[in-house]
Amino acid sequence: MWHSFGIHGRKENTVCRRQHPTDPERFLHFISDFPHLLKCVRNTFARTGVKLPEGHASVDPIDCARKLDEQHDTTLKAMPHISKSVVHPNGFEKMRVNYAVRLYSDEVLRGIFLYNATIEEKHGSTAATVSFVERMRRLIEAMTSRCSSGALKPGGMHEKCIQNFLTYLDD
Repeated sequence: MWHSFGIHGRKENTVCRRQHPTDPERFLHFISDFPHLLKCVRNTFARTGVKLPEGHASVDPIDCARKLDEQHDTTLKAMPHISKSVVHPNGFEKMRVNYAVRLYSDEVLRGIFLYNATIEEKHGSTAATVSFVERMRRLIEAMTSRCSSGALKPGGMHEKCIQNFLTYLDD
């Protein structure tokens, strides 16, 4: 729907409002909440990957770690909650915020660390993917506190995390 109104967010040009179709004195403003932004980032990450200063980050190393973890017959898994639906969601699964959050979890980092040698043989360096997942994990932690003691406060640790992420996006 946003595309039909010409709404987009690019570094060089951001459009977040359009003239009201029936009242030229007013504007329609488009604002997204954090869970929807998170899903959009996940969808782009899953579809094309992300170019970073560290290299190209993609879901391929994560999917490789998931498959390696599934091959083990042990009960103790490195990535027990990372399924194909988390890494490659279908149309309905793309709407689930918890799948997007799981993609940027400690489980993913643990799985990549555990199977790193095999993953790097198949896909090359995992440094960019690990860096991206870790940055997203910290951002999610900062934006989604479940109690007041961990809430976003002026001058707090979470505010610094968000500022660091915004600086990273600008670079």
